[in-house]
Amino acid sequence: MVRTGTAGLIVGLLVAALPACRTAAAEGEFYLSPDGNDANPGTVEKPFATLEAARDAIRALKKNSTYPASGVTVWLHGGIYERDKTFSLTADDSGLPGAPVVYRACPNETAILIGGRKILNWQPHSGQILKADAAANGFKDYVFKELFFNGQRQHLARFPNYDPANPYGGGWVYVPGGKRVYPSEPAEAEAKRKTFAVRPQDVHEWAHPDEAEVFIFPGHHYWNNIVRVAAIDREKKQITLTGPASYAILPGDRFYFRNLFEELDAPGEWYLDPRTKTVYFWPPADIQSGPVYAPLLKTLINVKDTALVTFRGLTIECTEGNAVVFQNARRCTVAGCTIRNVGDGGGWQGSGVTVKGGFGVGVVGNDIYDVGSSAITLEGGDRKTLTPAGHYADNNYIHHTGVLFKEALGVLMSGVGCRASHNLIHDCPRIAIRVAYHSNDMTIEYNRIRHVNLETSDTGAIYTGGRDWTTPRGTAIRYNFITDSIGYGIENGRYIAPFYCWGIYLDDNSNGVDVIGNIAVRCVLGGFMSHNARDTIVENNIFVDGTSQQIQMSGWNANHRFLQGTVPAFKKSVEEFAPLPVWSRYRGFLRDPDPVTAVCMADNIIQRNIVSYTKPEAFLYRHGNLPLDRFTCDYNLIWHAGQPLRTGLRGVKDEDQWDEWKAKGFDTHSVVADPLFVDAAKDDYRLQPASPAFDLGFEPIPIDKIGPYQDELRATWPIVEAEGAREKPLISMTEPFPGFEAPPPPLPRNTTPVVARKAAQPILPDGDLAAGEWPEAQPFEAKQNSDRAPVPGPTPVARVAYDAQCLYVAVTVPIKDGGKLKTGNAWGQDDGAEVCLQDVSGAKPGPVFVVQGFTNGQSASVDHAGAPADAVAKLGGALRFGAKVADKEWRGEWAIPFEAIGVQPQPGLKFAFNLGVRRTAYDDWAIFVGALGATWHVENGGYLTLE
Repeated sequence: MVRTGTAGLIVGLLVAALPACRTAAAEGEFYLSPDGNDANPGTVEKPFATLEAARDAIRALKKNSTYPASGVTVWLHGGIYERDKTFSLTADDSGLPGAPVVYRACPNETAILIGGRKILNWQPHSGQILKADAAANGFKDYVFKELFFNGQRQHLARFPNYDPANPYGGGWVYVPGGKRVYPSEPAEAEAKRKTFAVRPQDVHEWAHPDEAEVFIFPGHHYWNNIVRVAAIDREKKQITLTGPASYAILPGDRFYFRNLFEELDAPGEWYLDPRTKTVYFWPPADIQSGPVYAPLLKTLINVKDTALVTFRGLTIECTEGNAVVFQNARRCTVAGCTIRNVGDGGGWQGSGVTVKGGFGVGVVGNDIYDVGSSAITLEGGDRKTLTPAGHYADNNYIHHTGVLFKEALGVLMSGVGCRASHNLIHDCPRIAIRVAYHSNDMTIEYNRIRHVNLETSDTGAIYTGGRDWTTPRGTAIRYNFITDSIGYGIENGRYIAPFYCWGIYLDDNSNGVDVIGNIAVRCVLGGFMSHNARDTIVENNIFVDGTSQQIQMSGWNANHRFLQGTVPAFKKSVEEFAPLPVWSRYRGFLRDPDPVTAVCMADNIIQRNIVSYTKPEAFLYRHGNLPLDRFTCDYNLIWHAGQPLRTGLRGVKDEDQWDEWKAKGFDTHSVVADPLFVDAAKDDYRLQPASPAFDLGFEPIPIDKIGPYQDELRATWPIVEAEGAREKPLISMTEPFPGFEAPPPPLPRNTTPVVARKAAQPILPDGDLAAGEWPEAQPFEAKQNSDRAPVPGPTPVARVAYDAQCLYVAVTVPIKDGGKLKTGNAWGQDDGAEVCLQDVSGAKPGPVFVVQGFTNGQSASVDHAGAPADAVAKLGGALRFGAKVADKEWRGEWAIPFEAIGVQPQPGLKFAFNLGVRRTAYDDWAIFVGALGATWHVENGGYLTLE
């Protein structure tokens, strides 16, 4: 797309810019050259050598009251400017309104600022390996962690070696083992963050193993850590790290060792001996074919408390931290620059441009790539007053971020009132654009995003996170074009792609977001995901070819342990912001001010979208804990090429789900028809004039405005896109990882029904299990886990009975010696038990009902298995439960009214049935019949019949 106009946004910063370097200096101009001298006056004929000399000359103009009314431009001639210290600006270096300070490259010249030094005098060492004296090259007191040859980042010596043919899936070893179970006990989880198993063949003989670093994706594979090795126990086949990884390390987690001299065995690898300050390097080409640089600086440019300063057209590279930093700066800009080969693996401190505080800082028209962490981070604004920061990232070309830190992003925005627009972003390990927790009023618009989430899972191309009742209200996600949000993760011992990833992902209570006019294509779990979000509007979007589903809305119920864990933050956010008048503008914020009793996932609207997909098994919608009485879904255009529309209604046949969904009041005005894209095969999702979408009120998406545009502030035009995952797609494993221990096949399903005998007298569900109250019946045990393997310790025992009114279920649960019950009512977090049943006597099975009971005597009827909300509520009102806790056991009794579950009791009545017990002391689930999933999957559970 070609368009102009952004220059007008920052014209006040650039009035001093001239079309070319003059042959004679004009007023307000200084010149730099790599061959200059700071003793010079900074003229065309006698340029300065350093930025500091120009900065100080500008300070002198102010001091002498000779600062030009049009501002000052510092022109940098082409060449390499090696820096040995950060270029720092303060309030004294600000421009003036209408008279900015501009540091820029001369047109048609390439001025390169390098935050490091060239390493010279390479000598042969052994074979193809060369060596040089780092101290003699200026690195006497600095241990660098990056090396660049001929403009390319090289690999710190590692095992296994980097695999250029399979850059994401190759070059790993794996923690041996089988089932991946994340420990819930804090002590165990903490221990597993530092210690993990290793195969003997993966640990070599190293002279200095204490220098080794482990580059690992721990636990959930959200991101990686780089942690030094503390000890290697070869007898126990175990490694201990000096510090904890982000999460417990599990079987199958992928990692490699690095920073080991003995592993320098491939072209492109290097190692720095900290004892002798000798750097060893196996160059991938003739050492004379290009320079070798190592970074000397963390930050190359630091702008603090400064206003009205622009950096334009520069090439900035070779730093280990954030390359360009603005702290409390105002109306400053970095524009048309190339920022590359910056950042190490030190977390968030390895980005291209970082903005913290201040107002109106712009990152415009830059090419940013090969960064250790994120390309751009914008932070600022005041949440109490909702004063916007006004920072913006516009018209940038961003690719190959997160080279070393995999949580890294294309653009991260935090605070209030920032904007990411018209950027082209691809080849990121995780998210392209993210709104951080505790943020509001962000704008994400007109961005072209493709081939992201290449190395992590549970992620999206555009992501917002909440974790309270306020974030990120006021945020707009509009007119973005997303293709191939991929995801990479482990399943049954194999790393696969695509995996566990969405297009637009509103996570963890992301409330009050407008998702308007976006296009999301080929996102494995769908174009849109709302996780426990509320007050969202999803309108006028196009979602195409999600692999598993197209739109997902999943929330936590009120007792969910994760929701319970966020309640303190909920309360704090409400108490802090609800009294402030400015916050009343947010849709739905004050409708349910008590986050404890409020309905999660409420008041979401999905309307006037186009959904088109081809995979026969894919769902249209997936949802859980979605309050259908406070949900709107209508006027959508849906096309599944004549195949059934699966709407996520459990217990309903595929071919009946669409009609059942409409009968509940959803999509009653929606249309099932071909949307008539111009050319979907070529990702052209413009609509033909005859598209039925227009009759539903769909507005054309301004596709021609999406992505970067031609502008004088663009670093390059036209943009030539770099090679990446589009050209070299991710490779899924065909076999399990080396060291995978396949679990034994599950035991056969126990299909022998439990028989409920008729009670001679009503049973009082009080938890006593009084003598003579229950009819003589054979008890049954809950002795399997979800995979049908035996559970440890004394197992829970249950019994069932019935009368004309109720089905009775009792459970007796031994308490582990020395164990303590958790007596709350958060399912999964506290001790409790659940009964799951479905009437299967008739031709059409009934809904699956799930009732829970806790040791404190509280109970609940829940919709985990998809039973209709009104039926769940009816059962919850009629259900009776009692519990008693003794020294060595706790007991629970349910009375489940037949009328409340819509059945007539009679001999031979058959239920699909299961019972599960949460035992926190064992951190397990003891189940009647392991259902190979949640206990309520009664299609894999047991049976119950009435005698």
